[in-house]
Amino acid sequence: MADWEALRTRLQEEFGLDVDQEDELAVTISRDSAEGQRRAQRVMLSRYRAFGTTMVEFRSAFGEIGDYDAESLLVESLRLPVGAVALHGRYLVVAQKDALEDLSEEAVVRMLTRVSLLADVLEGRSGSDRF
Repeated sequence: MADWEALRTRLQEEFGLDVDQEDELAVTISRDSAEGQRRAQRVMLSRYRAFGTTMVEFRSAFGEIGDYDAESLLVESLRLPVGAVALHGRYLVVAQKDALEDLSEEAVVRMLTRVSLLADVLEGRSGSDRF
């Protein structure tokens, strides 16, 4: 089982923390696109309680309302390998939720990078790199 404080330390060392609050962390993950361009994607990791256990939410924005056709995006959401498309305020996000007790530290880092990659691929379709 991943420990929140150990995760905070690891994420700080591996990525640097953009946000470091009691129940919310954020990192920016960089990668090279298939076209050889350097891209960056911010991912939020939030901790909360539900079902009598500690849960974590991975969330990464990729657009805003009106940037994408809503119907097509919802259909595509069913095909995502992890997470789902959701709306956070006016922002479109890829979101994944898990019980922290079911995840190792490695699994948390792996999910952060997968959510980051999915959001970045969706965002890249618009030709931008804002998030």
